[in-house]
Amino acid sequence: MITTAFIFNWNISLDEELITPFVESSLVKNIFILTNTEDYTHKSSKVVSLVTDEPFSSDTIKKIISRTETSYLLLVTQRAQIIPGQFGLERMIQILDDTNAGMVYSHYTVVIRDQRVPCSVNDYQYGSVRDDFNFGPLLLLSLNHVRKVIDTFDLIEGLKWAGLYDLRLKLSAVSQLFAIKEYLYNVITGDIGTITKHTFHYLDPRNKGGQIEMEHVLTDYLKREGVYLSPSSGTFHDERSEYPVHASIIIPVYNRQKTISDAITSALSQKFV
Repeated sequence: MITTAFIFNWNISLDEELITPFVESSLVKNIFILTNTEDYTHKSSKVVSLVTDEPFSSDTIKKIISRTETSYLLLVTQRAQIIPGQFGLERMIQILDDTNAGMVYSHYTVVIRDQRVPCSVNDYQYGSVRDDFNFGPLLLLSLNHVRKVIDTFDLIEGLKWAGLYDLRLKLSAVSQLFAIKEYLYNVITGDIGTITKHTFHYLDPRNKGGQIEMEHVLTDYLKREGVYLSPSSGTFHDERSEYPVHASIIIPVYNRQKTISDAITSALSQKFV
């Protein structure tokens, strides 16, 4: 038994089927259910509650690290039934060891009412800093590399939403985050929306607090990497008094065929006041 599983099941009653594959796995030593209540019990001694303030806070991440007594941390970050394929966990562990990566993640298959939808993940590269980068809902981390992060950087205190994002960016600075181009597990769900995010979710005003935290974490990362540019402004003087348009919109994109149409439509619908 060489990994500890952490299931993010915040503020929702736990379905037995969500944890059964990990309870039955000989590779999993302990299973912690992240929750805001202490009244969850399970017949298996493997399973215990881990009470936290918020599922992705810096306090939660520190609790996860402190509770891990195995070589690996297995994170189930979204509420869905995860069923590893035959030797799926073994394969993730093998590749984590072979590549000496800090984290591995893989392709997966979403099963929606008898329909199977393959979901592929992209390679993680230097500069892949989006907070909603799609790793899929199952991540395997090396405890040695996580401890190296703690020794090298420390984690930002007081984050309510961006604790996992902070750990991920710092982990990428000390190790490789490796995408396994194999379909190693199935995600059973009634709605693909439960495991995906809207491309422009960050524009939702309800996410403002979280977005401000993400920007703080990203700024910290850019400064450490030596690529941060301080904001600057100046006054532009032009003798012309008439312009053919009020504004020019520039949208830098690369391989975004699926989203550029929405971005252009949104830009064209704006009104100049």
